[in-house]
Amino acid sequence: MSPHRKYCTPDFVFEQVFTQPYVVIYPAVLVGIVPAVLFYVLFIRHFFKHVGLALSLGIVIIIVSLITSLLSKTVRIYFDEKSIFISDSQGDFTRYLKREIAGIYCYDYETNNKPNVSITIILTNGKRFDLNSINLFERPDQAKAQMLRQFFTAAKKRLHLTYVRKNRWRGLQGLGANWYVPLRNDLLGNTTMVI
Repeated sequence: MSPHRKYCTPDFVFEQVFTQPYVVIYPAVLVGIVPAVLFYVLFIRHFFKHVGLALSLGIVIIIVSLITSLLSKTVRIYFDEKSIFISDSQGDFTRYLKREIAGIYCYDYETNNKPNVSITIILTNGKRFDLNSINLFERPDQAKAQMLRQFFTAAKKRLHLTYVRKNRWRGLQGLGANWYVPLRNDLLGNTTMVI
């Protein structure tokens, strides 16, 4: 371990995650549906009748899987005493101080064993980092659930996160809906929450 990483957590590696805002997946689904419907109307329904609907659904799933796998990335995150480091697409780390973190949306990985990644880190300047699992057919992976639990524990400890509320809209979309904000020390030494 290099000297500058002495007080850092290990790297948390998120593989095959979608780093765009989650609403970008909806146009990808439309891109999959349009060719499948055209293919169904022009070719399949004449030869296969009702079985063609299942074939068209299979085409949609294949197209959406290809699009999401092309857009997925591997992201690495680690913490030190005063900041969080997030890798970009080239693998270079960008440092963000604790005071720049406005909050994090995610599941409560301490109490549940969800292996799917749904984390949104929001900065005070309005920038956001979305990490979402996009695998349509993901099996339960205990190693991934354990890594997410360790990440969440490290984030709570290093960023001094506290639970504020649950966002119902994100919960309806199947995203991590719990909103956590860092506790801040103001000039008087009182601990305050920034919401």
